[in-house]
Amino acid sequence: MRTRALTKRILSQLRHDRRTMALVLFAPLLILSLLYFVLSGTGATYNVVIGEAPASVVQYLEDQDELSLRLIDVNGKKWRDGKSDAASYSDSVKEAVIDQEAVCGVIVSDDLKDIHLLIDATNSGDAAKVSSAVMKAIQDEIAVRREDALADLPFKVDMDEPDIERTYIYGKEDSNVFDSYGAALIGFIVFFFVFLIAGINFLTERTSGTLEKLLSTPIRRHEIVFGYVAGFSVLALIQTVLVTLFVIYVLDIEVAGSIWYVLLFNMLTAVCALSMGILISSLANSEFQMVQFIPIVVIPQVFLCGIFSLSRGWDIAGHFMPLYYTADGLQKVILRGAGFGDIWQDLAILLGFSLLFLLMTIRYMRRLRNW
Repeated sequence: MRTRALTKRILSQLRHDRRTMALVLFAPLLILSLLYFVLSGTGATYNVVIGEAPASVVQYLEDQDELSLRLIDVNGKKWRDGKSDAASYSDSVKEAVIDQEAVCGVIVSDDLKDIHLLIDATNSGDAAKVSSAVMKAIQDEIAVRREDALADLPFKVDMDEPDIERTYIYGKEDSNVFDSYGAALIGFIVFFFVFLIAGINFLTERTSGTLEKLLSTPIRRHEIVFGYVAGFSVLALIQTVLVTLFVIYVLDIEVAGSIWYVLLFNMLTAVCALSMGILISSLANSEFQMVQFIPIVVIPQVFLCGIFSLSRGWDIAGHFMPLYYTADGLQKVILRGAGFGDIWQDLAILLGFSLLFLLMTIRYMRRLRNW
């Protein structure tokens, strides 16, 4: 009887604990759904710039059903025999790949003897899949033409292999998985640990009565919030510098841009994590409740921050999350060597998120009568 009574009491408590119910019922479904879309590639569409290619090759790409490809026709100059013209046209296709955020650019001569692929290997997995699909379409057309040519000849002849050139606009041919995801993971590591440490510590200050004592003094609520942010920022700065230098000099990840921009992004990410952690901790009543927010608030940002190829709808959802702009900015700096003119919007939005979370925390604190 006592065991049954205790069981009923626990179930009654869980039924009225909305955070726990959401964690148990909805968080696993959300995370599994995101994992499904990430691992299966369902809904992802890859841009491919067609500089020049025979209509049959383009048709092969359109008919293939392994990947969802969006073909973009440059509609520019045709392939030239002169080296200068060919190089100039290659540059224009390269610009189109960058402007259209394409994974690959394709230049194929009409006789299929000269093949030039311009590849954006920012994500090595996507680059490998798309370039393989393009080469398969070209190889299929080559096989068809060879069969037709050999059928008209009374004797066997050797066919020359095409000249294939691959130019990597970003990344490199032998890049590994960490090279592709390492830039964004730096920001996630900084965000996660700062969020957790700041949130739990601020919660402890509140539940232990320290904040009540502070509020009995002339200090204002916004001064308390900014004071905690400034204090934790020192620890966040040390962690940011340590993580950044470790990844660059120990794990040997190549940084195409300035290391100062990497540090700046990670520092702003830490400040954003601080402000979000303080805001979330103000909604929790215990360390356990604070940890419950991680699968709901933090983990989905990993999948939606832009490092995985998802459908348009999920990509739009990611734009409402701070880690999206951290991952975008770090990838631009580390993998593409971007300057301030290319990343200032990401920096501004991260700063805006931080201020928004701080203002929400201050406003929420004013509504708490026991503070």
